[in-house]
Amino acid sequence: MRVLVGSLMQESNTFSPVRADLSFFESGTLLAGEASLDDTTGRRTELGAFVEVLRGAGAELVPTVAAWASSAGPLRGEDFRRLADMLLQRVEGAGPVDAALLSLHGAWAAEGCPDADGYLLLEVRRLLGSDTPLVATLDLHANVTEAMSDAADVLVGYETYPHVDMYGTGERGEVAARPPA
Repeated sequence: MRVLVGSLMQESNTFSPVRADLSFFESGTLLAGEASLDDTTGRRTELGAFVEVLRGAGAELVPTVAAWASSAGPLRGEDFRRLADMLLQRVEGAGPVDAALLSLHGAWAAEGCPDADGYLLLEVRRLLGSDTPLVATLDLHANVTEAMSDAADVLVGYETYPHVDMYGTGERGEVAARPPA
């Protein structure tokens, strides 16, 4: 089984006067390809759960990106396009996959794209086609939009604050992405 995995997370506050840019990700996490898998080993995050559970099941992981930034105002438009392209180019080049698991925040905005998570999910769906299960994990206060629910087969949210269930949310996401037996 080949499973595409990745994470692109930032919480946006559209009222914040502090505009986010790529440096927010560079000081947080910004990795692509195999490095995005290596960095998650042993982490109690959704992506960490995706990687550990899928490797344990013998699945072939298809890495995309692991990107995380602290909360701020909307991300600069050009930086959002750069991050989105990092993910989407890897999805496009992945070849056929049996499922896709993405760890998103669910409340991410960029200049010119107020529903960044919805945009990413719609584009990933377009690239994967309608038959590939697409599952996204989200923060418990995500702004679930029509675009997000239209694109994903399953959206799995945290259940706790503080977020002590990120890893468990990743495990639930992995189970939801399994093709029917």
